[in-house]
Amino acid sequence: MKIFRLPDLGEGLQEAEVVEWRVQSGQTVAVDDPLLAVETAKAVVEIPSPHAARIERLFAKVGEIVHIGSPLSGSTARARKTRARAPSWAPSRPERK
Repeated sequence: MKIFRLPDLGEGLQEAEVVEWRVQSGQTVAVDDPLLAVETAKAVVEIPSPHAARIERLFAKVGEIVHIGSPLSGSTARARKTRARAPSWAPSRPERK
């Protein structure tokens, strides 16, 4: 499980309050999908997903003060369905006679 932690929000801020979760456990997200909104001493900031994943668990609750580096959510990487293919430039098999 990957743990997503509150990133450094800049300007010397050390903590933020969770205002609203934009996802829930079991939901699949893509890169840059909004995960949650937090409020700092200066503004409300929306935090995007750093990777595509399935959200397994939310650690912080709405109204909770979290510090930089604190766990916010746990996720598993989203599996991609791919087929093994020969590259388009690969030679084809010779025909049998």
